[in-house]
Amino acid sequence: MAGILDYIKWRGDLSHEVSPFNEVDYYVFSKIGSPDFSGIVPDDDSTIDLQNCTDRLFGDDPDSVSLGLLASKSILKVLRILPSKPRYRDLLLSGFRAVFSESDTEQFSALTLILPDGVCFVSFRGTDDYLVSWKEDLQLSVKDSIPAQRDAAAYLQWAASVYPGPIIVAGHSKGGNLAVYAATMLSPDLQARIKGVYSFDGPGFKADFFTHDGFLAISDRLHEIVPETSIIGILLEKALPYEIVRCVYSGIQSHDGYRWETSPTGFVRAESLTDSSEALNETMDKTISEMSPEEADSLIGELFRILTDTGAKTVSDLADFNLIGSFRLAKNLIMESQIRGLGGKLIENMIKCIIRQ
Repeated sequence: MAGILDYIKWRGDLSHEVSPFNEVDYYVFSKIGSPDFSGIVPDDDSTIDLQNCTDRLFGDDPDSVSLGLLASKSILKVLRILPSKPRYRDLLLSGFRAVFSESDTEQFSALTLILPDGVCFVSFRGTDDYLVSWKEDLQLSVKDSIPAQRDAAAYLQWAASVYPGPIIVAGHSKGGNLAVYAATMLSPDLQARIKGVYSFDGPGFKADFFTHDGFLAISDRLHEIVPETSIIGILLEKALPYEIVRCVYSGIQSHDGYRWETSPTGFVRAESLTDSSEALNETMDKTISEMSPEEADSLIGELFRILTDTGAKTVSDLADFNLIGSFRLAKNLIMESQIRGLGGKLIENMIKCIIRQ
């Protein structure tokens, strides 16, 4: 199965004039902002070229740069080779912003690329390694908006005001959700310049979000792309049918777009979600619907209290636990009645889904 690394080999020597940028390029662009570019990429509308940026990021020791346990191993590999490819070497990076707040439960990061074809490409980073980021993700199901969404809307309004030309907004995972939210909240005069909005396996929204006038105004330019084995992008509601792409990987590995099947002109389409993905989607929807927003918010808070009481700040910290520490964490999770009750609901609803198949 061919993937994005193969695509870069096929198309890396071709300019956008010979082979226009497509959804695969947009996925690559959306992941460029994964590292912390603070002090490297300007936070205003001045720019830095891609080669200079990567030279400063990696320095003399490329192996010293890490994105955490759950990040795709391909992100940094691709970032190192992009400046050597004629298709990508003229990219300009600008407007890097990053916010992290445990007290406000927020992880937010954005980056603007100026593409060689004159497009202003605004990308929002997805969930990183910090537990706060995962808590924030869960809050999407119970809150009308979260701090990262509001920051994304303000960032896009700023970017569209200072950079000329057509606009593409994109993101992977939570970044896809932020891209849709920000485009929806953009002022109408600037919204008219949007060429496309791309959510790559990004979770959806509460149902009433889709009645917003701003969403209706950009819905014809919205592309929701998920792998056939999706476990993230199918969460919450979607207003439009999503585009399904082929992926032989399952579980969390399917969330990595570098594992999606790719052709020389785009991602390869699949006919439908797999049975297991459909069952998980139905199970999660049913489980969430059986809880009030207050119950869900309380559950999320208790879950992350238990996790952070261990002293862990990141998913990588949890993975580094020794055997005794892992047993203690599991015991604390099982003893919490709310969490035990959620596990029972998930199992019950999953069994019902399987029986109906």
